[in-house]
Formats: sequence, C-alpha cells, structure tokens
Amino acid sequence: MHRWSESIVARHFFPALLLVLIAACGGNGGSSGGPLSLGGKAVLGPISGATVTVYSVAGSSEGIALGSGVTGSDGSYSVEIASYSGPVIVKVVGGSYTEESSGTTVVLASNDVLRCLVPNASGSVTANVTPLTEIAAALAQASGGLDRTNVAQANNQVGAFFGGIDIVGETPLDPTTASTGSPTQPQIDYGLILAGISEMAEGLSVTSKKLTDALARDLSDGTFDGVDGGGAVPVGGGDAGRHGGDNRSGQLNRCV
Repeated sequence: MHRWSESIVARHFFPALLLVLIAACGGNGGSSGGPLSLGGKAVLGPISGATVTVYSVAGSSEGIALGSGVTGSDGSYSVEIASYSGPVIVKVVGGSYTEESSGTTVVLASNDVLRCLVPNASGSVTANVTPLTEIAAALAQASGGLDRTNVAQANNQVGAFFGGIDIVGETPLDPTTASTGSPTQPQIDYGLILAGISEMAEGLSVTSKKLTDALARDLSDGTFDGVDGGGAVPVGGGDAGRHGGDNRSGQLNRCV
C-alpha cells in the first residue's frame, strides 16, 4: 500500500483542507452559498482607479480574498463571486478623487484604505464605501470583533449619528455633478454629509481621507468627542483633541 510522506501531507493536504474549511465557513459565519454580486460606489469624492477587493471575515480581520475589481471614474465598482454568502469586508485601496470643497485632486497611497463591512452578503448586494462606512468598520473592530452583530450595530450606530442613513446600501449623491435622475432625500443627505466632511477637512488643512481616519479613531471608543482611549486624536499630524497642540486643536471636537 502506498504511504504518503509526512512532508507531502504537510505541504499539500493540510493547506488545501484549510482553504476548504475557510471557504465553507467564511471565516466568521459565511458559507459557500450561491453566486454573490456586490456593487456600489467608493466615495471621498468619487474615487477612480482604485482596487476593490472583497474578503471573507476571520475574527477581527480579513479572511480570504473572494474577488476584486477597479473603480470607474464615478467611483462605481462591481465584483462577481462564484459562490459565497455571509459577512464580507469590501476594501478600497489607492486611486484618486477630487475634494468637493476645493476641487483639488488627491492621489491616494497604497496604504490609504477605505472599508465597508456587510454583515450578511448574499445574492445581489449594494455596498457603498465611504467615510461613514470606514468609521463604522473601526467602531466594529474596537467593539469586540467583526461578527455579524457587531458589524450591524456599528453600521446602525454611525448611520443614526448622521440622521438615520443606511450608510452601506444608500448611494450618496455627488453634489458637484448634475443629477441624471430623481435622487431620494437620503441620497441627497448622504452626499451633503460627505461634502461637509470635505469642507471640514479643508478648514483643518487636511484631506477628507485624513479627517476620515481621525473620525474613525475618535469613535473607536464609542463617542465622538475629539479624544480616544489614548488621549487627543491627531488629524494629519496635528493634535485635534480638546486641549493643546497646533491650530487644529479642539476643531475635531467641534466638528462632530
């Protein structure tokens, strides 16, 4: 009878088995499911030329990459996955966008990341990736992990703070371009919130991405107040907490 060597088993069988188990479980409650189609927009202003990767969830981080795509000039993307259902992380990296407040083009670095967490993705899903979804992702991580309950609660909490918007499923209106249809009030509100973030960022002499990162860190303790567990939250290298620092001192607290 043929006997497999331990090295062959270690190199080939166990890694293959691990991938099968991860795919079957989604790393955090996912399953093989049926075809999954995700689409939406990546918006700081619309982010063009960014890489969009959809991951399963493993604990408090990314699991396996399920599929990827690239955003168009209007920030739109579409990713088709052969078979999956469960929680996913939609991760947007790189690309460029135009600041709505100033018209300045911002080129994002390879470590500039924007995320959207979907607690239970199946079938056809709209998953927009915006400053608000990134803030919610940071909150979910800080609240004990990326399980379905934490993700849903974080998305709802951030949406409630900004007027009850569905931060994942609602597509924000771009206020800098003429609308081709009849946008809903939530779409208008969402677009104006993102324009407001851009306006606040200009006032702080930072980009919308830098301000988003600071807001995400700020809310990681559950409260928008310009500080986190480690003290005042810096914005773009400056202290944006309530006391001390440069000319941005206290402004993040007043913004939120």
